[in-house]
Amino acid sequence: MNIRKLIFLILIFIGGIIFYGFYNNLIIIRFPNQLNLNNIQKSNHKKLINFFYWQDNKWHIEDSEIIWADLTENINNILVNWLSINYEFNKNLKQASVQTVMLDPEKNFAYISFDKNPLSKQWSIYQKIKFIESILKTLNENKIKIQGVYFLVNHKFLEDTHLDFCHFWPISGYSEAA
Repeated sequence: MNIRKLIFLILIFIGGIIFYGFYNNLIIIRFPNQLNLNNIQKSNHKKLINFFYWQDNKWHIEDSEIIWADLTENINNILVNWLSINYEFNKNLKQASVQTVMLDPEKNFAYISFDKNPLSKQWSIYQKIKFIESILKTLNENKIKIQGVYFLVNHKFLEDTHLDFCHFWPISGYSEAA
């Protein structure tokens, strides 16, 4: 057998093994896209956020830095931090956490799902409204560009004996009085 034919057959055999591995995802070839890496690094940055909460019949503000990325992730990060700040200053709050944040296709409304109802049954209507308004005020004051929020528990509308959560809560339009 000619040496050239032997080298050719060996190269075909090695090429076949590489093709088989690539085709069956045993070998993954990925080329870095510098443009995407630059866009990701530019879009994610730290931002100082104001967190509003109602306590002792007045608004309180806490500041914290969060990673600023896309709209859904921004809302999620704001809510997670907002809840931790509220738990820090009010030990009587129920320990609910954010499960999911979703947006409608037009990105006008946010659907915020908690793992359990964050509202206590012992709270007055006023306390419940101030809790919800604190979330909405925090989102609005930090320039989150949505029109309203739907509140969910385990991906179903939040149920409360005093307040209706089957409709969205507008992100702005609340009075600064009281």
